[in-house]
Amino acid sequence: MDRFSYNHYELQFRKSLQTSKGPVYSRTGFWLRAEIDKQSYFGEAAPLPGFSRESLEQVQNFLRQSGSKLSAYLSKGFEQESTDKIDSLIESYSAISDVWEGNTPPASLHFALDSILFQYWLRNQDIRHAPVALNVLATNLDDVDSAVQAGFKTVKIKIGIDEEKEFRFLSDIRASWPDLNIRLDANQAFTDKQAAKFIPRYATFMPEYIEDPFRSFGLSALHQRDFKVAFAADESLRSVEDLNEYINKNYCEVFIIKPMMINGLSKSLSIISKAVSGGKKVILTTSLDSGLARRTYALLASMFLSDFTHGIATGNLLHTDSWTDEHLIENGLYHSEIHFRQK
Repeated sequence: MDRFSYNHYELQFRKSLQTSKGPVYSRTGFWLRAEIDKQSYFGEAAPLPGFSRESLEQVQNFLRQSGSKLSAYLSKGFEQESTDKIDSLIESYSAISDVWEGNTPPASLHFALDSILFQYWLRNQDIRHAPVALNVLATNLDDVDSAVQAGFKTVKIKIGIDEEKEFRFLSDIRASWPDLNIRLDANQAFTDKQAAKFIPRYATFMPEYIEDPFRSFGLSALHQRDFKVAFAADESLRSVEDLNEYINKNYCEVFIIKPMMINGLSKSLSIISKAVSGGKKVILTTSLDSGLARRTYALLASMFLSDFTHGIATGNLLHTDSWTDEHLIENGLYHSEIHFRQK
């Protein structure tokens, strides 16, 4: 490796984003850059407060204190080769994992490093990948109308904040766009009692699924009831072991993966491989990151999950983004790139 560097960034949202865990106003993180053979490769490390298991300070401390390990990991990775097959990629990551000696970096930083290697290993691959269908977040009817006009066929609605207001919103959507696909994201907002009360009402609007409805999602007995709606696991899915539990107990049919929050792309790829082979639906979504991380998600989705609609169109939420990917999205489809270019 010829050079490794990183820089801090902070991006503001156009307006505060409301979730069941409170409003989000900005995103901060680090952009990483590694250069080898006069070619640059990039990664992004950005823990999301309230959702990620590590803090930005922990990422910064690891960057400052473990520079030699970071360089050793990337250098060893640059000595590896991989094909564009999922098993080959997993094997390549596994071959260099001993560098950490049990002290792995925070999840978002591990993702950034693995993103760099992902691009490097694919640099000479002749990959003909399909564009990826996207959902878009909507908070009002104007958002829904804009999404439909732009060619999106799926919208995502945050729920569990003001239920009666959400029911009116969903009713208005169904009145104007009866065939629009709707995804609901509760961010583990509901107690068992609340879930028993509200989920049947949400189900009447025929959503594709409800994401993380229960605070005790993996343990709740409510998942055994017939709510006549599919459930998706997101915040509670962080490992292959989590996936195995959900599959064995038939908790849900849909798995949401945020690669930034899973420790290493090899684990994300393993979850994808096992879930898809088991006939489950796998959706990649952002952690409200910049366009740099979104490029990695789009490439992963295009290569391994092109049959599904993914939650990668979040760039419009940011006021500015040095890695904007608007030029890669057309008619609700993301046209991914192998060689990441800042625009």
